[in-house]
Amino acid sequence: MYDDAERLAREALQLRQSLSAPPDDAIATLNANLAEALHWKNDYAEAERLYRESAGLLRQLHPEGHPALGRTLSLLARVIFQSRSDIETADSIYREALAVERAVLGERHPDVAFTLERLGILARNRGQLDSAKAWYEQALDIRLEMQGEDHFDVATTLNNLAIIAGSSARMEEAGQLFGRALEIWRRVLGPHHPNMADGLNNVARLRWLTGDVDEAERLYREALDIR
Repeated sequence: MYDDAERLAREALQLRQSLSAPPDDAIATLNANLAEALHWKNDYAEAERLYRESAGLLRQLHPEGHPALGRTLSLLARVIFQSRSDIETADSIYREALAVERAVLGERHPDVAFTLERLGILARNRGQLDSAKAWYEQALDIRLEMQGEDHFDVATTLNNLAIIAGSSARMEEAGQLFGRALEIWRRVLGPHHPNMADGLNNVARLRWLTGDVDEAERLYREALDIR
């Protein structure tokens, strides 16, 4: 599947380049599409190069900012963090993306929520749990307003907030958040989706830590049945 995506993205880019037109939004988009296909194939170096090329072109074409620039910067930062755990560089690029997105899309937009959540992930990896919680809460507030309760992204943010609560020894809060995330995944994805197994494992681990061994075992077995 990813090989086909890469092939189609390359063909589209080569066709556009063969027209000998000056670089434009279409080239930037096709570069980013190819970068995404390579990202999913774990070709991080080439994906980063193409994202940087796309972002540079979009900066030239739209010095006032553009939604595609914000998205491209967020994807670039994600590749940098995933490929070499360069938190400082990723953080800087995410913050640039956030500034662009807020300027061109406004404060209340799913793209803004995505970038806020990614900044929360970086903060969590630094061990800055209070900062991570604040980023996640901003993302959740936007997602609930713009996407509604029954949305995959809302469940993901709730799950991330639950991890922060558990890491801060707020076990009751963590349990409530994990439970909300799990119920949304159950409604949206169905009872046999891999995310359900991850959610069940999270709740099981929490039950184990709070001494509810029987319930933890039941949940672990339910997760294993899904896998």
